[in-house]
Amino acid sequence: MDTGFDQPDRVLHGILGWIMDKTGSSPEDIQPDTALLDIQLLDSLQLMDLVFFLEKTHGTSIPLEWLTPENFATPRAIGDMIKKACA
Repeated sequence: MDTGFDQPDRVLHGILGWIMDKTGSSPEDIQPDTALLDIQLLDSLQLMDLVFFLEKTHGTSIPLEWLTPENFATPRAIGDMIKKACA
């Protein structure tokens, strides 16, 4: 699978895997820069489930003010947000 990045990124891989698992999407359908909100792949309940998954997996809390369309626009944007939350 061509993931769109050279070095392994466990956070991004986890996000991509979660999205594929929950939506039944294939690796060809979901890439790091897939516009998730534009294609309406995730509904509001799935987005909240994703937030809970990310917080539990990474042992962090995502501030409420970070729950913006920009931070959930793509898997890469979600990964960047999580890395920032864990820093």
